[in-house]
This record gives sequence, C-alpha cells and structure tokens, in this order.
Amino acid sequence: MREVATQLVKLLAALFMAEVNVHFTYPLLTRPRGFAALALHVDDTECASSVLMGEGFKILSQSDISR
Repeated sequence: MREVATQLVKLLAALFMAEVNVHFTYPLLTRPRGFAALALHVDDTECASSVLMGEGFKILSQSDISR
C-alpha cells in the first residue's frame, strides 16, 4: 500500500462489501519495494484475493516475502 491510511480504508471497505470476514490483520515488517504490507486472515481467501486484486491491490505469497 502506498498511502496506508486511505488504502486501509479502501481495502477494508472492499472486503466489507464482499461480505468477507477479517479474523485478524497485522503489519509486516518486510516492506516489498518500499510499500507497506499487511497480513490478513480472512474466512474466504479466494473471494478476498479476487476482490482485492479487482481493487488494484497486489497479493503477495510466501515466496514473495521470504528471504
């Protein structure tokens, strides 16, 4: 995320509208390409991924953040 405050609202609003429950989230200390990154635990991973990619968010996998 570039602008964390506004992007976080956009991210959560998109998941809310898609009726995807967020169980927990936390910031990652890793900053891929200088952007903020969040780890999300949701009840429907496939739906959340689809919704967030549709909103322009990049979904990272374990291999993207591993050393």
